[in-house]
Order: sequence, then structure tokens, then C-alpha cells
Amino acid sequence: MANPEIILLTKVVEDGNFKILQDNEIDQSFFTTMEGRAVYTYLHQRFHDRDNWGSIPSMDLVRHVVRDFSPVHTSDSVEQLVRLVTEERTRGELLQLSEEIQELAEDGSIEKAIHRLLTKSGKFARSKSGTRDLDLAQHAGIIRERYDIVSSGKGLIGIPTPWLPLTEETLGWQPGQLILIYGRPGTMKTWSALHVAIYAYLHANARVLIYSREMTEEEILMRCAALIAEVDYGPFRKGRLQPAMEEQVFNILEGLVQDEEIIAETTGLHKCLKVTPAADLPRTGHTVEGIRAKAEEYKADIVIADGIYRMGDIRTGKQSIEWQSLTHVVQDLKETAKQLRIPIIGVTQANKQQDL
Repeated sequence: MANPEIILLTKVVEDGNFKILQDNEIDQSFFTTMEGRAVYTYLHQRFHDRDNWGSIPSMDLVRHVVRDFSPVHTSDSVEQLVRLVTEERTRGELLQLSEEIQELAEDGSIEKAIHRLLTKSGKFARSKSGTRDLDLAQHAGIIRERYDIVSSGKGLIGIPTPWLPLTEETLGWQPGQLILIYGRPGTMKTWSALHVAIYAYLHANARVLIYSREMTEEEILMRCAALIAEVDYGPFRKGRLQPAMEEQVFNILEGLVQDEEIIAETTGLHKCLKVTPAADLPRTGHTVEGIRAKAEEYKADIVIADGIYRMGDIRTGKQSIEWQSLTHVVQDLKETAKQLRIPIIGVTQANKQQDL
């Protein structure tokens, strides 16, 4: 049988799905051949490069950069291959552990053998249970990878922001983060959040989900269209664009479908921008649970939640305009960001009487 590592890397390139390796904590140490390590390192660098963030190079480009790479194609899913490679890694560690214990036992180091067995058994048990507990000594490779990403000055560990100084400081919107945009009425909070959404969609080829309790889906779409076409929203909303500008705007908007198809073909990324009322979900529509269900449905890379102060608190059944309910909603959004491993941008309004 061909090397499972090479089959997995081939599938990752074909599907454009490097994120699945990150989600399953598959790092360079999983690849035992020079060929596999070279391909993984190249994909890892490209995926985090700020000029190509989130993209995977074509198979031709990978083979050009890693000359020794010989792809092995399969009809198996990338999920099946991840499981296979993970199991092979575990099998190898078990065999190595058995050899170490045997050597210690033969040398008469019984206590050391037992300690080694208990230590490694705990690691295997945590891995099997699905816990995300991390052992510092066992994850030096992940730490090194993160360091190498940013040390070159070109790498990001999150989705780039529209503002270069903020991107430089934060290294992008990162998985598990909840970012709150907070201010008085009429301070362009929603526009700022939509700017984040459009930038992620256009420049990071991200799958963006927008939810709003402030505006209808149509209002959000109109604002997004104006941002993408870079036109003044007032004349656009009122249908008063000059003929030449009007033609230019709709050429841009009508070309989005083709652009998404080209991006999918060349990078494997299936970017999209979805606006959801989430109201079609029984019981959970205007709650964090509703947003989570939609984020999972669309496999969102980033979520914009506008007007969270008007969302329902699933714990109390009340709207979150009350400070306690708003606290619950914010806590639940943070937990959702961590569990789905995506950034969430929440927009809320300052209390007109006093700041919450």
C-alpha cells in the first residue's frame, strides 16, 4: 500500500482543505518521510502567508516546488485519510512505547518502566476521549510552527483585518476569538462589521456568515454590495447612480459567482458570503444556538453577529438588552467561537442611559 501520509497530502491539495489538518492537530511531526515533511511545510507556509491567506497551491505548483513529491490519488475522503494517518501515528507510538518498556524492564528499572507506561497511557487516553488538553512537552512542534509562521514577518495565524496596523498587532482574527464592536447609536458599528466581513470574503477567500437583529437580510445585502463595488451607499440605495457607474457596479456583482468558481478551481477554497435571519430554526432562531447551527451548516470561517443586545438569552428566555441576559449572550458567543474554532465579531449598542 502507498504511504498514507502522501495519500493524505495529495487529497488535501486536491480538496484545498488544509484546515482539516489544523483542526485535527496534525503537524509536521506526523510526516515521517522527507517528501511528506517538505510538502506539509510548503502547504503550511502558503496557508498562513498574508498575501495568500487560507489558500492552497495547485498540484502543479506543489510538484514544481517539491520535486520529489509523487501524488497518490484516491477516492477516499479526506476525513477517512485523517483517521488513517492518526491511527498510524498512534500505532507507531505504541510500538515504540512497548520497546522502551521492554528495555527498561530487562535492565531492572521496573519503577521507570511503570512510570513511563502510566505517563504515555494518560496521553493516549486523553487523545481517545477527544479532550483538547495540551501537554507542553508533547506539543513543541505546534509551538515551533506558530513561531515560524510569524517570525518571517509574512505569516498570519488568523483571518486578515481590513486595517494593516491592526493586522500587524493581532496577526489576524484568530480561531476561538470573540471581538466586540461597542458604541452609541449611529457610530457606524454595523458598517465596520460589514467591512470586516467583505474584506475576509474578498481578500481571505473566507466563508462568511452574517446575522443581524438590526436590519433585514435585504438591507444587509445592499450594504455588502455597496462595499464590494466601492460606491456611495446613498445614491446606490436610491437608484441614482450615473449610468457608467451603474454598469460597472452590476458587472462586479454579477461576476461574483464566476469569481467564486475560479477561486474554488485554483485554490480549492469555496468562499461565500451568507446572510441569515436564523429565524427559520424552531426555538433557537434568534439565539446563539441559532447562529451556531447556521455556522455549522455553512462551515463558516468567520461570523458577524450584529445587534447582539437584541438577541434572545436561551438561559432565561429574555432579550439580551438586560445586562444579565447580555452577559449570557456574550459568554455563549465566546464559547461558540472556541468550540467551532472560528472568530466571531459581535456588534452591540451602548445603553442610552448608561453604559452596560
